Amino acid sequence: MRVDGDTLINRGNKIVTWNGQDGGLEGLRQKGWSVVNLLVIRRESMNRNTRTTLLAQGDNQVICGKYKVQKTRNEPELVEAIGGIIRENQNIMRAIEGGTQKLGLIINRDETLQSADFLVYGKVPIYRGSIRGLETKRWSRVTCVTNDQLPTLANTMSSISSNALTVAHFANSPLNAMIHYNFLGNFGRIILEIHNPAIKSQIKYKIKHPQKLLSKEYKALAYGSRPMPWWSLRNVFNPISHQRISGSIDGKPVLLVYNISSRTRLGKETRYSDRSSCVLFFDDRGI
Repeated sequence: MRVDGDTLINRGNKIVTWNGQDGGLEGLRQKGWSVVNLLVIRRESMNRNTRTTLLAQGDNQVICGKYKVQKTRNEPELVEAIGGIIRENQNIMRAIEGGTQKLGLIINRDETLQSADFLVYGKVPIYRGSIRGLETKRWSRVTCVTNDQLPTLANTMSSISSNALTVAHFANSPLNAMIHYNFLGNFGRIILEIHNPAIKSQIKYKIKHPQKLLSKEYKALAYGSRPMPWWSLRNVFNPISHQRISGSIDGKPVLLVYNISSRTRLGKETRYSDRSSCVLFFDDRGI
């Protein structure tokens, strides 16, 4: 194909571009936008002596140029070296903008950012290599479920626990996530006990023994559990066996025991060995 003004025209008999699409190709449009932009960025960056990495998601493109500051003897030379890096980066951006204009694409200046310390990818901010998890945004969604689901105890508690783990994995310490998990988990349970949309009533009116809603065992089982390694590790050891325990230990109800085992590969034989276990105890205040 070739460019004629602001229109793309086929060179031969094969149809590779056309004008006047009525719609229905939103997914292909997003993919096409990503592929075309990646090719333009790659072509223009290869003309420069700069190593660049790309992050692409639909019409969002993040270009990360890697520069090494030259050795300097004093501060004026350092300022000049940094100025050279800035000029080189500006040349790359102008070349990319020129390449996109040749294809009839437009770069939105209002959504364009250049920074040496900060980037945003998929609405996740990254500052100096540290991923910030937007804790307040996560907690604002803990009691939300999809539109095609009723807010039952199962999916509500699942939403709370998954968001709590996400906050813990991006935070410097998992303690705040544990405290919020305890509070919001009990909060969601109490709200659903007052009115459960799935049964259109209070839970105590639909069961034979409503006094059991006040028992420690019910609160422990309804609240769910997350073993301690999960709060600090994003990928838990594989395999993990979950074993439910009824009754109590030292007068405290036990919800789950997680037996974490390691897997050793010896030739064609795979051996499993128990390494550790995590037991969660509950009382009236939660964990």
